[in-house]
Amino acid sequence: MTRMRPGMLLAGLLLVCGTAAIAGPLAVDTLDGDPTTVPDGLAAGPKLLVIAFSKAARKQTDDWNAHLAALCKSGTPGCYDVAVVEGMPSFVMDMAIGRMRDKVPPPERAHHLLAMKGTEDWKQLAATPAAPGDDAYLVLLGADGAVRWRAQGSWSASAEAGLQNALKAH
Repeated sequence: MTRMRPGMLLAGLLLVCGTAAIAGPLAVDTLDGDPTTVPDGLAAGPKLLVIAFSKAARKQTDDWNAHLAALCKSGTPGCYDVAVVEGMPSFVMDMAIGRMRDKVPPPERAHHLLAMKGTEDWKQLAATPAAPGDDAYLVLLGADGAVRWRAQGSWSASAEAGLQNALKAH
């Protein structure tokens, strides 16, 4: 039996622990109805995904979006609001999407994404529990599509500071 040297074991552990998960590709439609994928079909550079798995989570995602408005207007990162709507009855989904279109001005609709399939993949990307509940989930992807930062729940100054630090680091 061969023995691994302690330095090799440590190097192997660092390699495994230091590897960030790569997102996607996850199929979505923009609020305009254009199909695309996350992350490849989105603008180059880092991307911030603000994800809701339920209607009730919209309160938290709206609050996050309000606090991050200046950052998102800067263009770095590219900010995207994601509504995971898979599993909704079609008549409810159609009404919900219609309401979203009424609220979102046409120039902003390319940054509002509808995930109509792949809920389990979205849960994995956001690192949610089995039932994500009514929390907002935020995921910062690097330009390479690797997950750089995650948060869950209501906006807080400390969570936003974590996002700012992650943006500075990459």
